[in-house]
Amino acid sequence: MKKIKLTLHGGFHNADAVNVNISARDYECLRDHEATLADVLSENQLARMNRHFCGVEGCACGGVLRASWSRVYN
Repeated sequence: MKKIKLTLHGGFHNADAVNVNISARDYECLRDHEATLADVLSENQLARMNRHFCGVEGCACGGVLRASWSRVYN
């Protein structure tokens, strides 16, 4: 299965950019606004990205859900 690399950046706390891989099918759904990051990231990826983008216990900023994304072309 082909993987697509995305760079996630921004978010409420303006965290550093981070890369994540998703399937090509999930990328198409994300690109066409048929899915959100929460829909296409695995449970482990979502937890890791939320820690990266916030990590503040009890914070209601939305973590990765407020991040912007862009595709990384090789």
